[in-house]
This record gives sequence, structure tokens and C-alpha cells, in this order.
Amino acid sequence: MSFDSAIAHVRGRVGCDCVHTGALERSNPLPAGRYWVDVFSPDSAAFGAWLTSNQATVRVVSTQSFEKNDAGPARDWYLFQVTAPTPWNGPGFPTIADASVTSSADTVQRPDPQPDPLSTAADTASDLAASAQKAVTALPTVTLIAIGLGVALLIARSGR
Repeated sequence: MSFDSAIAHVRGRVGCDCVHTGALERSNPLPAGRYWVDVFSPDSAAFGAWLTSNQATVRVVSTQSFEKNDAGPARDWYLFQVTAPTPWNGPGFPTIADASVTSSADTVQRPDPQPDPLSTAADTASDLAASAQKAVTALPTVTLIAIGLGVALLIARSGR
């Protein structure tokens, strides 16, 4: 079973066109839907020509430009809507975008931010100080209980 027929099979079984963001759309022509793609500078002119030649069925929803840096070459990010099957000429394959995707930041997986070590150390020191204060406050009560138990133990041993 091909990838496309597997997707069609799943869509038919669940009774909807339910897909999750992150799946590449490999169909050509590109079916109606919402997609995003990164276009690197060597492909910019060809992608711009594709947008122009398909303006009747493709609408750009959002774009972002990223300059070349240590993380990679310059690129443009496009979020676009296809209203009718449209031939896809690349680059690569577009990624299916659900309604939650509004910017490039929505398409990147990141680990949860780590807590600041200094604030963690300050919280730990604060917790230790509070525990020490409670221990000092409770010390007279603990001392009296220990003395009382000691006296009771001595009385019990002496047989009185």
C-alpha cells in the first residue's frame, strides 16, 4: 500500500480528513488545504514563480524571513492555503498545517525551558531557611517531650 493510499484509507475509516501538523503532503497535485514550507534562497525565485502562476488557487496566509546565521542559510517561511488541487513543483514537500499554525515558531519542537539555576538555588536556600526556623521554633516543645519521656522511662524502670 502506498503512502497516499494509506492516508486515504485512514481518512475513509475515521470519516474525516483528520491529520496532524507535521505530516508532509506528498500528493501532486497538491490537494486543497493549509500548508507551510521553508524556502531557501536558491529556490526563492522558482517558488515565487509557482505562487504567481497559481494565484487563482493559492493564497499566502503568512510569511517570515530569516537571515543567514550559524544555524543555517537564509530562508523564507510561507504559510499558504490551497483552495483547489494545484500542481506542486517544490521545493521538497509542503507540511500540512492545522489551524493552530500561524507562524514559524508553531512548527518547531522545543524542549520545555529549564529553570534558571540561580532562582532554583535561591528557592532551595529559602526552603532550607524556613525548615531551620521551624526546627528552632519547635525545639523547646521537642525538648520538653523528650524530658517527659525520659522521666517516665526512669519511673517505669525503678518500679514505682
